[in-house]
Amino acid sequence: MKEYRWLLLVICLCIASLFVQFFCNTSQEIIMQNDVVYGPGVLPKDDDAYEFLYGREYENALERAEKAAKKIILAWYSLDPEVDLPRECGGCLVRNADKWISDNRTEAVIIHYDRANLRDIPRVKRNPNQYWIWLCAEAPPYMSRSSWLQQADQIGFNASLTYRRDSDFQLTYGNAVAETGTELEKPLAIKKHLALIAISNCDLTQGAVVRLAYVKKLLTMGLKLEAFGRCFGKAPVSRNDYMKNEMIEYTSQYKFYFAFENSYHCKDYVTEKFFRALRAGVVPVVLGSTKEVYEAHIPASGFIFVEDFPSMQHLIDHLNYLDRNDTAYLQYFRWRTERRHHPHYKRRYHHCQICRFLHGIRLDDAYKVSYRDLNKTDFPITGPPKRPMSVSVRKLWAEKDNSDCLQNNLRLDPNGRIVAE
Repeated sequence: MKEYRWLLLVICLCIASLFVQFFCNTSQEIIMQNDVVYGPGVLPKDDDAYEFLYGREYENALERAEKAAKKIILAWYSLDPEVDLPRECGGCLVRNADKWISDNRTEAVIIHYDRANLRDIPRVKRNPNQYWIWLCAEAPPYMSRSSWLQQADQIGFNASLTYRRDSDFQLTYGNAVAETGTELEKPLAIKKHLALIAISNCDLTQGAVVRLAYVKKLLTMGLKLEAFGRCFGKAPVSRNDYMKNEMIEYTSQYKFYFAFENSYHCKDYVTEKFFRALRAGVVPVVLGSTKEVYEAHIPASGFIFVEDFPSMQHLIDHLNYLDRNDTAYLQYFRWRTERRHHPHYKRRYHHCQICRFLHGIRLDDAYKVSYRDLNKTDFPITGPPKRPMSVSVRKLWAEKDNSDCLQNNLRLDPNGRIVAE
C-alpha cells in the first residue's frame, strides 16, 4: 500500500511540474517580443512589457509622492518661470527666488555654469543634505575658454545636469518620438529646395572654424546649399522666430537640413539643429557627434552621417542622387512609420527627473548608460535617493571621454574630411 502511495505522490509531482512549466511559458509569452524575455535587471524593449512589469510599482510611487510634503527645487539665478510640477514628476515646486535657499523643503539647488563661481553662489550655511547641481548645456571647447570649470570644483557640486547621458540628471535639446509621423509620401509634397544650413558661431571654437570651412567648400564644389546665419550675413526668419513654427515651416521646404555642431566628437552633444530637422520632416545631414550618439535618438537609416563618406564629393553625389530618386529619398522616412519602442519610454528630464529622484522614483536612472548592464538584478524603479556626494565638474567636462572633442588642431584634409592633429 505504501508503494502505491509513493507512486501516487510521484505522479502528482510530475503533473504539478508540467502545470508550473506550462504556466510559466504562458506568462512568459505575455512579455516576450522579438525573442527577448524581460526580467529583473533587463531594460524592457517594448512599451507593453514595461507596463506589465513596472507600471504598478511606478504608480504606487507616484501616489506616495502625492501624499508627501511638497519638495522644492531652487533654480538659482534662473530665468525659468516658477512652476508646480505635475503629478507624473512628483509634484515638486520649482522656485527661483533667493529666499528659498534656507527653506527646509528645498532639497535641490540648480546653479547655471556661468553663475558657478565663488562670487555668485548662495552665501548661506550650506545644508549637507541638499543636492547642489551644476547645470550646463554647452560643449567642452566653449567652456574651456574661461575659468568656469576650476571655480565650479571649488564650490563642491554633488550632482550634474547636462545633455550627457552619464550625467546624474539629463537635459535634452529635443525628443525624437514626439516628432515622428506616419505618412511616408507626405514630405515630398512641400519640398522645393535641396538643402539648408543656418550657423552663427563662426570662430568661437575650433569646431566652429572647421564647420564653416566645410560648408564653404561644399558651396564652392557646387552643392545647392542655402546657407543662412551670421556667418553668411542673412537669416531665413527673424531671431525671435528662430525656434518657433516659422523656422520649422521654412525648413520643411527643403529635403535636407545640415545639422552641423560647433564641436567635434564631444560626448553626446546633439543640439536643437538635429531635432529641428526631425520636426520639420527633413532628412538631417549630421556632423559633430559620433554616429553612435545619433543612433541613440533615431535609427541610422533616418539620417546621413557625413563621416561615412570617403570624400566630400561622395557626399555631394549621394545627395544629388537622392534628389533625383524619390524612392531612395523616402527610405530615410520609413523608420517613422514603424511601431518601435523608443529607448527613453516613460523617461523624464530636467526638473521632472530631479523631482522624481528626490521622491525615490528612480525610473529615470535606469536609462542612464551606467545602468545598462544586463547582469544587474536591481532595476532601480524606486528606492531612496543616493546620499549627496562630490562631483568633479572638471573631470566630467574636460577629461572624461572627450579626447577628440578637446583637440585644438582640427582641419580638412584634401578629400574634405575632418582630421584632428
